[in-house]
Amino acid sequence: MIALRFSSGRFYWNGSVLKMQFFARIEYTIKDYTQFQRVYRWHRSVLLHFLVNVFWLIILIEFLGLSYLILTDKQFASTFLVNYLMLLCFITICVLLFFLRSRASLKKLIGNGEIRFNADETTIIAETDKIRNQIHYSAFCDFVFFKDTFYLFLDKKSALIIPKRCFLEGDPEEFRTFFSDKTGIKMKVIKCILI
Repeated sequence: MIALRFSSGRFYWNGSVLKMQFFARIEYTIKDYTQFQRVYRWHRSVLLHFLVNVFWLIILIEFLGLSYLILTDKQFASTFLVNYLMLLCFITICVLLFFLRSRASLKKLIGNGEIRFNADETTIIAETDKIRNQIHYSAFCDFVFFKDTFYLFLDKKSALIIPKRCFLEGDPEEFRTFFSDKTGIKMKVIKCILI
């Protein structure tokens, strides 16, 4: 194999075709995780996120209303005390599950350690010390860029996260055009997420 250097990517000679290759080593931080959570909510749907927030607001208003009625009206308290306690338990369990789930997924992401990312003409290979995934370009459904990070979505819930700072070989700007050409997906640039 004869390696030819280019100003931003790595081209290598393979028979009669010059191919481009990108390489990155990624260690995710808490900032990367929280940023992905914001992009994930945006990607999932702003309307769905809005409806979930409205649902929680209605539950909070009902909880506060029941609290007020129980404290002021003794007859009402005996009638709806069971409903009030069930609502209180439901809210407590939901809040605990939310924080436990967030913490578990953060530990899992950071616990993977270093992720090596290699993109060439045919596939993208993402590997850790334990797992090696080979992903063809046809498997990707969306391509998003937000705050110096590429999000290569495989479906609505999972994505390869590649911060610009982690590229060791290849220019991130050339990767953008390279990936768009390979998948046929135009990159969406998010300027600001309000959720």
